[in-house]
This record gives sequence, C-alpha cells and structure tokens, in this order.
Amino acid sequence: MRIPLLDRLSTSEQSLLIQHSNLLHKDQGSYIFMEGEKATHFFFIKEGKVRVHKLLEEGKEITIFIRERHDAFGEIGPFSGATYSCSSRAATGCEIYAIDQDSLFKILKANGSVATEFIKWMAEKLETSSSKIKDYLMFGAEGAVASFLIRLANLNGIQLKKGVLIEKPLTHYDISTHIGISRETVTRVLNDLKKEDIIYFRRNTMLIKDMAYLRSLLDCDKCGVQNCIL
Repeated sequence: MRIPLLDRLSTSEQSLLIQHSNLLHKDQGSYIFMEGEKATHFFFIKEGKVRVHKLLEEGKEITIFIRERHDAFGEIGPFSGATYSCSSRAATGCEIYAIDQDSLFKILKANGSVATEFIKWMAEKLETSSSKIKDYLMFGAEGAVASFLIRLANLNGIQLKKGVLIEKPLTHYDISTHIGISRETVTRVLNDLKKEDIIYFRRNTMLIKDMAYLRSLLDCDKCGVQNCIL
C-alpha cells in the first residue's frame, strides 16, 4: 500500500517542514527542475501530480515515477549528489512546497521520528523505481507493457469476477513515455494482448482478463518487491 510521505508524519511534523518551505504554483507541463541542475531543494506536493523522468537518448524518455498529493520528490539529488539526475514536470496544475537542502537536513538531524520516516519512504521508493526500470529494460517490449499494466492495476485497478478493471487508462503515448519505447510498439503489443484475450477494451476502460499471463512474463512469483506500482 502506497502511503505518501506527509501522511506518514504527525500534524506537528508536517507543520515544521511546511514552515521552512516556500509554496510554488506550477502550471501543467512546466518544469520544477531539470536533469543536471544543481540540487538545492526537496519538494512536497500540496495538490496535483508530478512526473519525474530521465532522458535515455535524444527524443526518448522513461518515466521514473509519478507522485501525487502529499507525497514528495527530489530525493534523487539532495540526498545523492550535487545535481539532479532526472527532470520533473507538473503533470497537472500543482501547488508544491520547496524546502532547501540545509533546512531539511537540520530538521532531520534534530527529529529522529521524521528522519526514520524519510528513510523508510526512500527505501520503498528506491525499491519500486529500480524494479520498474529492470522490468522496462530487461523483458522486451511485451514485458515492459505487461509491467506497466500490472503496476497500473495495483494502483488503480478494481477487482471484478472477470478480471481487473482499469477506468480511464492512459493513452498509448503516455504508456510509451513511461517505459521508453515507441508509441507504435505499445500499440502493437496491446493489440496482440487483445487478440490473445488477455485484455479487453470498452469505451474508456480496460479489463485485464488474464493477470496471471502478464505476471508470468516477468517471473513475478520470484520477485520480492512489496510496492509494485507506478
């Protein structure tokens, strides 16, 4: 179960972090930081959705993760080096709290309970991101699409007798930017899965009829990752 970072903290701990932060307003599509920039801040999402992504080659991106209300991002920077190793953009209109590195480290040093929740949160996010990238890059196009669908189902799926229902699934282009393959390839893989009766589309919904097949493509039974989400 995904628990946003701020929701892991007490009201007073949340207030402490927010008091030392600046509130930013970001329009949909605007950058919060770019890969290679000096890593000076860590961010909490008051409202909205943020996409963090990395450029693999010219014109080709892979989505590292998407974070939403009360979660955080920017840890691949202040906690790991002098610059941000990924870029972040507002996937929707956003209100974001930005806390500078020095202020954050002082709070973590002085508050053991906050520091503990940060460590647990970062460990979970690292596990999720590393397993996702492994799936996307090691199991071919069909495996990458299967991984995306499994993670989307874990995040937003509704369990029915006939399978797992996903309402308003992302577009083929959105999926391609998540997993770093072309939109045309995503379309081909989805059409093949539909022909094999693994998935079914109706209007703005998708029904995953054979989750076991998708899991078999990735050897999911041998995987120990607990937070298999986008």
